[in-house]
Amino acid sequence: MLIGLLACLGACLLLGTLFVPIKACPPTDGFATQLFMCLGSYITSFGVYAYMGFPGIYSFAMIGGAVWSATNCFAVPIMTHVGMAMFMLFASSISCLTGWAISRFGLFGVPPSIPMSSILNYSGIVLLIFGSAIYPFIKINVFRAVKPIDPHVQVLSMTQLSEFNKSKHSKKDIEMSNSLKRVAAWIGTVLVGLSLGVMTTPVTLLMTRHDIYPLSTEITTSVSFHFSFFTGVILVSVVIFVLYSVIRKGKPKVPSKIVLPSMLSGVFFSSAMVFFFVANEQLSPTISYPICMMAPGLVTSAWSVLYFKEISGRRNLLLLGAAYILTLIGVLVITVSRVVQL
Repeated sequence: MLIGLLACLGACLLLGTLFVPIKACPPTDGFATQLFMCLGSYITSFGVYAYMGFPGIYSFAMIGGAVWSATNCFAVPIMTHVGMAMFMLFASSISCLTGWAISRFGLFGVPPSIPMSSILNYSGIVLLIFGSAIYPFIKINVFRAVKPIDPHVQVLSMTQLSEFNKSKHSKKDIEMSNSLKRVAAWIGTVLVGLSLGVMTTPVTLLMTRHDIYPLSTEITTSVSFHFSFFTGVILVSVVIFVLYSVIRKGKPKVPSKIVLPSMLSGVFFSSAMVFFFVANEQLSPTISYPICMMAPGLVTSAWSVLYFKEISGRRNLLLLGAAYILTLIGVLVITVSRVVQL
């Protein structure tokens, strides 16, 4: 169990820092960022693949990576409207509940994983839900969160941006446009959360349902599917970028400043998935999914408060603290439910 908890810790720290290199760059539409992020993760996964002795490529495991890549391409524009912290925290909540439900009730053919104490397990989930319900009420200063590395890029404060928009459009039009964008961003956050919740399901099926997938019987660890997962990631990412380039009439936005930070984020994600796969094996997804999906949001929000100054003000910090407490207690209760019978 100790190995599983340490793997959870590694996954949480890396996933919680996933978008920090990207956030420090001038904002873009996100598609070039997605491409280089996936490239960085793919290169890292090949190193893991070589270390594992080239265990083969499984097309079914590629589905999980393809699902993640298809939604993650909208991560940057979503963060522009709801903030990095709220994006990670809310998406983590959705993915946590999705992954837990798949494992607990045996959805999509996954064998159900019953904890020692169902009461504690359900109680932990309820606490996570209450904690995540607080996040939409926290006000985010998105524009203060941007730390431009290009001296020629001018970042406006919310007040300056509001005055600039008023000079071009009516206040009513601006408010309606901003409201629609925020609603679209929250819907996108839910979709990203759902993709995070199901992305490891194909790997879980390969590891547990040898009656359906007999070719995977020789695999003893889910890390062997790591490269297959990221093969799906890079393939879908390339297709998305090609379509984006066609829509842009062959003139995609590819700022040079985002290349290395995006690839570094990819390295973080690929490394985190190694820890995540190990945690799933050692603890079972019923335990590891809530931890590895919720705790990274705490790390991300710490970056938002202490470095990017995305969250400030006594009221917002108190709400964030309350959400923290409920989330941490929920994760602890879920972890205990595996070994304590009640």
